[in-house]
Amino acid sequence: MTYPPSAGGGYGGPNPIGGPGPGPGEAPGSWPQPPAPPPPASQPQPPAHSYGHAHQPPPQPQWQPGPPPYGSPGYGPPPRRGSNKRLIVGLISGLAVLVVAVVVAVIVFGSGGPGKPKTAGDVVKAYVEALARGDANTALSYSNDEPASKEFLTDDILKQQIAKWPITNIRILNDDSFSDMGTVHVAANFGDQTSDENLHVKKIDGAWKLEHAAIKLKFLDAPESKALSTVTLFGKPFDAKKGKETYVFPGWIDLGNSNEFITQEPLRRPLLLGELGYAGLSASLMPQFDISDKGKSTSLDLVRAAIATCAQSKQLQPPNCPQGVRDPSLVDGTAVWTAPTDLSEVQASYFDPTKMTEQVHGPLDFKLTAESTSGGTKSGTVYSYITATVDLTTNPPTVSVKG
Repeated sequence: MTYPPSAGGGYGGPNPIGGPGPGPGEAPGSWPQPPAPPPPASQPQPPAHSYGHAHQPPPQPQWQPGPPPYGSPGYGPPPRRGSNKRLIVGLISGLAVLVVAVVVAVIVFGSGGPGKPKTAGDVVKAYVEALARGDANTALSYSNDEPASKEFLTDDILKQQIAKWPITNIRILNDDSFSDMGTVHVAANFGDQTSDENLHVKKIDGAWKLEHAAIKLKFLDAPESKALSTVTLFGKPFDAKKGKETYVFPGWIDLGNSNEFITQEPLRRPLLLGELGYAGLSASLMPQFDISDKGKSTSLDLVRAAIATCAQSKQLQPPNCPQGVRDPSLVDGTAVWTAPTDLSEVQASYFDPTKMTEQVHGPLDFKLTAESTSGGTKSGTVYSYITATVDLTTNPPTVSVKG
């Protein structure tokens, strides 16, 4: 039987004479051997013998591929067990870190921070909620419009407003904002009144803002109005002359007057969310004044005192007094006047806020006795009408009577 040459390619072991030796660091006999040649082609079968069975050729060895040649890409030690597993675990860990980083970035950069409003509707609702809890600075932060004066935009003033008219039932009915501007439909209860308005919003540096966060007030009246100069807002005096503007939050407005003889009429309309205005417009108000009860009683007391003074005159026509007679039969300087006891028809009738005066009118019946030029005396009733003006700008007030 014939066998193929050994896997070493020669005789005498793995390193034949004249052949290359082992590489650096390799032990003799460990140098990889070239692959064995392929098996010879199959031999033709001999003819069958007459004994009834075929002659079987000797078995041939099976060819097995050897290690790759030295220097080939596949040459080298086999990979260590577990390296692929560690690679997969490393990739999964890296992916998990990336996912966490993306989630953190979304929370920090995409949501505007915890609790911060993102949409225009969120901003409007947060603004009204800040008013409801009396937080003035936070309410103002939802607009980039800087009020010229913050005298009445404080926590203390705002808490006075919500104590009188609590703000409740805040709701956003529609958010019609787009691009960098729009409107938000909001409703809220101020005390027992409902404010249902569309507020203008705009986007500033990527954040939604209200057009205005405070109401700009302008008081309209004659520039020389004396009553206007004594108006108070939340108990504080301020200059309410024509053209002078001030700012308040929506809600209850405490409008009063520092002059005890006049009273400040309440505003004819409430100043709620709809008064925040648009494009710099202000809420123009015409303050209404009237004489106070004390002003009326003081005016009547001054007129009664004036009548009593006029009754002490000895003249037939006392100056600056309501009574007088023109009778040549009477001797001037001899008159004895008796003041009327019934002054029920004398009334404080008209208050002029521009001049801060009160008009007092009414009929009077004086009794008169005077000496006659022909001797003796004459007596009678003198019917008159008093017109007096009480000046309430001074304290105490003064009175003047038309003669």
